[in-house]
Amino acid sequence: MSIALQIVSFDVPFPADYGGVIDVFYKLKSLANAGVKIHLHCFTKGRKKQSILSDLCEKVYYYQRRNPLLSLGNSKPHIVASRKNRDLLNNLSNYDIPILFEGLHSCYYLDREELAGHFKMVRMHNVEWQYYEGLAKQSEGLKKIYFETEAGRLKNFEQEIGAANLILGITEKDRDYYRQFYDQVEWLPCFHPSEKLEMLPGLGQYLLYHGNLSVPENEQAAKAICKKIAPESPIPVVIAGKDPSSTLVALAEARGVKIVPNPSDEELTKLMKEAQMHLLWTEQDTGIKLKLINALCTGRHVLANEAMTAGTKLSILTHQVNSVSECLIKIKELKDVDLSADAIEIRRTILNQHYLNTKNAQGLIKLIQQGA
Repeated sequence: MSIALQIVSFDVPFPADYGGVIDVFYKLKSLANAGVKIHLHCFTKGRKKQSILSDLCEKVYYYQRRNPLLSLGNSKPHIVASRKNRDLLNNLSNYDIPILFEGLHSCYYLDREELAGHFKMVRMHNVEWQYYEGLAKQSEGLKKIYFETEAGRLKNFEQEIGAANLILGITEKDRDYYRQFYDQVEWLPCFHPSEKLEMLPGLGQYLLYHGNLSVPENEQAAKAICKKIAPESPIPVVIAGKDPSSTLVALAEARGVKIVPNPSDEELTKLMKEAQMHLLWTEQDTGIKLKLINALCTGRHVLANEAMTAGTKLSILTHQVNSVSECLIKIKELKDVDLSADAIEIRRTILNQHYLNTKNAQGLIKLIQQGA
């Protein structure tokens, strides 16, 4: 029996070029392939309408995010208040079918009376106030003030998700956090581009770090790699990602690091497959880092710190490094080592058990059918 579902996305989920929209797009694609009839509502701030979304969905609605100045003085977080749009509420209430709100961002109308009869789910992409608290610690000046203010408002607003019939944590750690406050919480693992393992045989030639380089945390990690890892690394270092700053580009060039700005999906996949090892580092143990899943599916050796694998079952698949010295030791140890058949089989077993899109789409469909 086919089901219908409304999805409210905080952004246009294609191109799937950063963490949050990657989960949304591949969830959308997997549900559509499973026969779910989807009405997609998505906010935009410069991202364009996409024909692929129309191909996957019964109907696609686009809403412009509000001007930040209109959110001044609002007690709600900016990421929520900027997605206030009466047309969204009207369109949601026109269809008597379940609603999946993607992220706290999209929950402005979650508790509205007009939606009281709907089966409502919220996909939490992380513990949002903790994420913004972490951004504040890594920022200065007005950015720091903004992130601190937003963290406080997000913590207060988080109680609104109690109006949902079902809360879906992206990691087991997040599920356990929300279960402290609500009973209706389940774990729905992340959706991602890699449905099978695609690593190449033999040795690679370089160490790769990749991510959205416009995010302060990723830029800081990239700068640290240029300053502390690259000068001592026995193999070349490559950094790839979205919108690197001119400061990072100059630093990379000065330290002999190859930087690949804004690679296409095909370019990034090629870079990932041809690397000898991936270095994945984060200071925030919130949510799940989708680039970790991608690296495990397409790359050879993966070096990661504890925060990168926190809340997941994936630490066993990585080489844990929590300092510059540990990182350099591992780079020297693995630079001429093939990824073993045993290591590949362990990856396949764990990833197929928890991170198979088709399996998780069926799990979500079952939850909807049981609740609605």
